[in-house]
Amino acid sequence: MKKALLLALMPGAAFAHTGHDAAVVHGASHWLIQADHLLVVAALGALASIGVGYVRDALKARRAKA
Repeated sequence: MKKALLLALMPGAAFAHTGHDAAVVHGASHWLIQADHLLVVAALGALASIGVGYVRDALKARRAKA
C-alpha cells in the first residue's frame, strides 16, 4: 500500500515541477538521482508510512471494540 500511495503522489509532484530538461534526459530515474527530488521522494515515503500506520492502528482499535 505504501508503494501504491507513492506512485499515486509522484505524478502530482511531477506536474507541479514542469519544464525540467533533466527529466527528459534521465527518464524515470530522474527522481532518484536529483538530490532535491530524492528529498521529495523520502518525504512522500514518510507521509505514506505515517498514513499506513494511522490506518492500521485505527483498524486494530475498531477490531478491539467489536
